[in-house]
Amino acid sequence: MKKIIFVLSLIFLVSSAYALCEDSDGDGYGTKALDCDFSALDCDDSNPNINPGKTEVCSNGIDEDCSGKDLKCVDCPHGSIYMKCYCGGTLYENGAGKCCNGVFQKTGTYCLPYCELAQTVDCITKQGCPGMRYCFNGEYKECYDKPNDNCPCLEEWNCSQWSSCINGKVSRTCTDKKNCGTTKFKPGTERSCLEETKK
Repeated sequence: MKKIIFVLSLIFLVSSAYALCEDSDGDGYGTKALDCDFSALDCDDSNPNINPGKTEVCSNGIDEDCSGKDLKCVDCPHGSIYMKCYCGGTLYENGAGKCCNGVFQKTGTYCLPYCELAQTVDCITKQGCPGMRYCFNGEYKECYDKPNDNCPCLEEWNCSQWSSCINGKVSRTCTDKKNCGTTKFKPGTERSCLEETKK
């Protein structure tokens, strides 16, 4: 009788473990249980298209890769549309057309107006400085800061030699060659020193 009870208990334990260690959708990922050999846990074991091994599709309202949230699409870069991205607030997919400075363009090989190599147009950089867009492959690229316009002004400090040690301190003067009017990167102009006493 004891042997029968032991065998029945063993069968119950094994069947319980298998019942808890399930992969209902057959995608290779399942629910947490004893002796499960899943590399990761499935957040939706009823859908084979949702598991930690899937590639997330942005802004479709589905958490394909079980990260806990849906990946949000980013703004399209200037030029061709790859994957999914927003152009002018609307979501577009790969091959839909061009996103030309935030404006969707259905037809044409290049963003219009088409430009010739090395042509430039004036623009404003992200820092609010005067800039230029250079033409490459028929399209104007991102706005680059114009050279030598000091915008934003980058400090360029030039300092004199340190003075002799007076009252336990040495000093020097530093001037900004660019005259930016800021002191964010100004080097130190005073420090302590040890004065030798002659005996």
